Amino acid sequence: MIWLRRIISVPLGIALLMSLFASLMVLRLNDTFLNPDFYPDQLRRADVYRFVMVDVLTSALDEARALDPKKLGAGFDENPVAVYGPATPRIVGAVNRALPPEDLEELVAPVALQIGEYVAAERDDLQAGEHVKAMASELKELMRGAGAYDLLLDQDVETRIREAVSEALTADENMSRRIRYLFGSPEDAADRLIQAVRRILTPLWMQEQGESALDEVTSYLVGDSDSFEIRVRLTDMQVEAAAEEIGAILREGDVYEFVYTELIEPAVRDSLGKSVYLPRGIEITEDELVGVLRQAAPPAWVRQQAEILADDGGAYVTGRTDGFSTEVSLVGNKEDGESLLENLADAKLTEAVLGLPACRTRTEALAAADSLGHGLPACIPLGSLGSGIIEMVRSEVTGSIRTLALSLVPNRIRFTDSDFRSSVRQAGGQESLNLLDDVRELFREGWTYGSAELRADLAGRGGVVEALDEIRAFLVDGHVYTQEYGSGDRPANPVVRDLDAAHSQAIAVRRYGWIAYVLTPVLLIGIGILGGRNWPARVAWAAPFLIVSAGTAFVGVGPFYDAYFAPMFERAHADITPQPGADFGNTLQLVADKVLEVSETVRGEFVGGVRQASLALALTTSAALLAALFWARAASAASQNPRR
Repeated sequence: MIWLRRIISVPLGIALLMSLFASLMVLRLNDTFLNPDFYPDQLRRADVYRFVMVDVLTSALDEARALDPKKLGAGFDENPVAVYGPATPRIVGAVNRALPPEDLEELVAPVALQIGEYVAAERDDLQAGEHVKAMASELKELMRGAGAYDLLLDQDVETRIREAVSEALTADENMSRRIRYLFGSPEDAADRLIQAVRRILTPLWMQEQGESALDEVTSYLVGDSDSFEIRVRLTDMQVEAAAEEIGAILREGDVYEFVYTELIEPAVRDSLGKSVYLPRGIEITEDELVGVLRQAAPPAWVRQQAEILADDGGAYVTGRTDGFSTEVSLVGNKEDGESLLENLADAKLTEAVLGLPACRTRTEALAAADSLGHGLPACIPLGSLGSGIIEMVRSEVTGSIRTLALSLVPNRIRFTDSDFRSSVRQAGGQESLNLLDDVRELFREGWTYGSAELRADLAGRGGVVEALDEIRAFLVDGHVYTQEYGSGDRPANPVVRDLDAAHSQAIAVRRYGWIAYVLTPVLLIGIGILGGRNWPARVAWAAPFLIVSAGTAFVGVGPFYDAYFAPMFERAHADITPQPGADFGNTLQLVADKVLEVSETVRGEFVGGVRQASLALALTTSAALLAALFWARAASAASQNPRR
């Protein structure tokens, strides 16, 4: 009879194997996929936040620099990240100082927790809009608390200014000379420009612009508005401060050298030839004439011209005027320089005459006498003195200064915005001229970018606009789980489909998982009752079934996980893995590899947890089996040797 009962218990043992396996799976599911805290915890343990803020951001910036400007949309002749953007490590460092990974975790963790609650079927809807608003609000607080805008000025803007000054010194000799005229040393140039920028772009203003832009975009994304417009504009006070700083820089520098060498002297040279020839063959070179005029220009006069140019140029650069025309009068310089030129001409005449040899023959003497009517003789006749010749022609030479030399110098020089633009182009090429226009437009009109420009830039880029609309629709309406889908009602987004599938399975586990919990001990007790006549025997009979079931779970959990849960990660990996030649391919591949890394970690935790539980159960059951066998043997020995 006992053997029949034991034969009947074998099918129950098979059922126990499946029931125990299911129980261990449900227990582990409750600790992992059905535990909402599991998801933010996995993100933290995988160091996802540092990965995003450092690895992904670095890769994305590097690939953004390499993008073809044509792919950025209409109106982009060059890649702004490559041309104007600071170095990638500096951007990454500034972003991480403003928003450290641990602060990013505080922002993202509530969203990850909500997703975990949805996957675990603790809620039937996903509503991310309010979380996005909360994240935006928290981000503003973090940026303020971290002094992000001061850091941006200190670490990013200042570094860019110093690099720009260094590049200007090495790239162009004229620009290098002008920088030294205005500032002295390169270090002084950078320090002075940084001081000017900090007066114009204050941390408070940058905070206002950044928060305004964040509010606009957030409102658009969550559906509070149908469009957005980011408008960055300097106040009248900032524009005025910029004009004052430009003027102050000119006034503080070596004004004499800058104004005369860079502005007045080139205009004077354009009016002259290489040399001016006075009577009797006296030559005054262009350099000598310019030098005399420079000597005749008093410092006070040069500073006055610099003040005028600084005011006019500052107003033009800051966009307060559409052009300028500044006139510099050289009449006084010419009058003061006339006597200096006369002295120079007289000295040249004296040097020329006194350097003549004495005539050696009568023929040379006659020729010398004849040449005095139109030039200087080749030699000095006997009985004549060089001083006499000098006195004879001095007035003729010096008297021609005004008509032959100074008449070539213009009475007035006019500097216009066209001259200024030409100077900028000559110093830095077309890029510098474009930058000047951008600066003027920024001062005058500000910078505007809205949803229409965004959609136009994204148009034709592989469904990016459609993806943006899907994101907005999700943030506006959220997503509500529907148990039964029609053929055309399933979510189009594969991520949402996977979330719904996980939600549906979680419902099933929560609804029916208790059956395995109840069935496992019932089966175990039934096997024991069928296989033994007393409790030690029943334990001894049931224990091997439980040990085999636990061992099977230990071995089979890995293949079970790979067959049931791994495809979810494989689909996610496939969705992210880029096609060959795709934009930001390296970045997407980096993310795809991270998904695989996380999936391996989750697999290890899930499988390891089941194996640990099944091993503990097998060891505990083995101990119970040994105890039952010992008890049965002791009882048998006691029955064979009763006490007397």
